[in-house]
Amino acid sequence: MLFSSTSVFASTELGFNKAIADYSREDYNSAITLLEEIVSKDPNDAKANHLLGLSYYKTKDYDQSLKFLKIAQSLDPGINNIHLDLGSSYLKSGDRESALSQFEAAVSANPDSGIAYYNKGYANFLLGNYNEAVVSLNKAKVLNPKLSNKADYYAGISNFRLNQYNSSKENFEFVLKSNPDRNITKSVEDYLDVINSYNKKFYGTLTAGVQYDSNVSLEPEDVNIFTDENDFSGIFFVNLGYKPLLREDAEFGFDYKGFLSLHFDITDFNIQNHRFTVFGEKKYENGFQIFADYYYELVFIGDSTVDELFSQTHSFKPGIAYNWNDYTSTQFLYNLKYRDFDDFPERDSFNHRWALSQTFRLFSGRLFLVPGAAFSLNAAADVAGVRNYDYYSPEAFFDMLALMNHGISVFANVYYYYQDYYNDDFGREDNQLGARAILSKKIYDGVSLDFGYQYILNNSDSSFPGFEPFDYRRHIFTTALSYRF
Repeated sequence: MLFSSTSVFASTELGFNKAIADYSREDYNSAITLLEEIVSKDPNDAKANHLLGLSYYKTKDYDQSLKFLKIAQSLDPGINNIHLDLGSSYLKSGDRESALSQFEAAVSANPDSGIAYYNKGYANFLLGNYNEAVVSLNKAKVLNPKLSNKADYYAGISNFRLNQYNSSKENFEFVLKSNPDRNITKSVEDYLDVINSYNKKFYGTLTAGVQYDSNVSLEPEDVNIFTDENDFSGIFFVNLGYKPLLREDAEFGFDYKGFLSLHFDITDFNIQNHRFTVFGEKKYENGFQIFADYYYELVFIGDSTVDELFSQTHSFKPGIAYNWNDYTSTQFLYNLKYRDFDDFPERDSFNHRWALSQTFRLFSGRLFLVPGAAFSLNAAADVAGVRNYDYYSPEAFFDMLALMNHGISVFANVYYYYQDYYNDDFGREDNQLGARAILSKKIYDGVSLDFGYQYILNNSDSSFPGFEPFDYRRHIFTTALSYRF
């Protein structure tokens, strides 16, 4: 908080000078007592009202601070730094628009003031006016290099939210060179990790771990082939990608994901999965974003060789999103899948899925919350003598991603769907509830230790004689080591 020594120390009144001394000693309550007495005798004393407003600010009584600072400004609009003082009190009280107005007035009154530009930039940052924030913060560090650390930090976050990743990276790298405190350093490193992942034309992940499954299954959500047996397995995952087109407003690339699960005992359920993807995305200045991907997937099962073809899938998924502001966006997706099962022709199907979700980005992009709803329609082959697998399925889901300090990230997902096999002679209906959580801890540059848990409960009801064949539950525990580059 700034106030003018020239305007205050000009007074020769004993009480006022005593109040100044108390303020300087940080004895703000004593200063308030003296100043309240002064303004009660002379309500038109601009300097006393000013110092009283500053004293209340220091005691965090922002309502009283605003009251007396506004009186001081009305009595003497030329009080030095009155706009900065008022703007700071408005900011603390939560009135960001009024704060911005005062900081803009401070810039107009003193266009060579780095602190005025910094405060204007910071207020714009809080209001989500990121273009304006970047302009003011860049001006602030030129006028006052001592402000560069904080100015670059908030300019870096602003550029990040504007998807200006190269500029954001430059801001954050400058912050690191200035040796900020540990909390800022960690925050900047987390942002740089995300930016570097966005800016990579070549990227990849290698994962190896162990998994325990209480009910070993193959694609439980869709195929429902399970053993009612538990087992441990070694799991191996690879992801390799290349983006020949990579701009801040558009990207186009290719991606391969491979997964291998080798069970300790139930080797007939070993899985080998290969997915090849082509994807693209385009962002527009008006807030719209379009994207689409196509993938071809092969799944093999069997013993240790896992060389028996189980299924193959073609999937096309276009979508559109609108970014209402930096904090929230709406996404609509359509996914068309054609699945061909080698030994189960009755399960071959065209699957249509429509999904609508809302993304909320909180705490400077470190927390993502995504609630949504979906509807699926499965049109399966009609094979004589076997059950029909046509179904419709409404769904609700909620995703959460938290990027925390110390290299820790947490992803969680909860979903529920109702699946009605409306052409099944036995009237099969499924109610499935699933939950998953993954905690990842960065232990070295590019290396993380991952822990996962997944729970699936499928309550199925039909008139099929005997036990209900599609009723099951699973607990899956995973520990893995991942290297990302």
